[in-house]
Amino acid sequence: MELQFIQVFLYQLIVKDLPSLSLEQLDNLIKKYDQLQLIVLNEISLIGKRILKFIDPQLRSIKCIHTKFFGNLDVINPREFYQV
Repeated sequence: MELQFIQVFLYQLIVKDLPSLSLEQLDNLIKKYDQLQLIVLNEISLIGKRILKFIDPQLRSIKCIHTKFFGNLDVINPREFYQV
């Protein structure tokens, strides 16, 4: 169930060009994903640079680590880059 929420949340960030998170939203996400350590990006060929650039600052804010890409989360891409 948790994985599905993350997928929906990221989809909303990607598709809707949401404005910056409010302090309340950010605080809720920080608490909810405090233990998050790993993100799996399946179908990397469909994601693209624009979307990765959009997700990166959101994750940095949620994880409160602004000096590391994706908030210092491990990112796994199980697909082959030959497809890109």
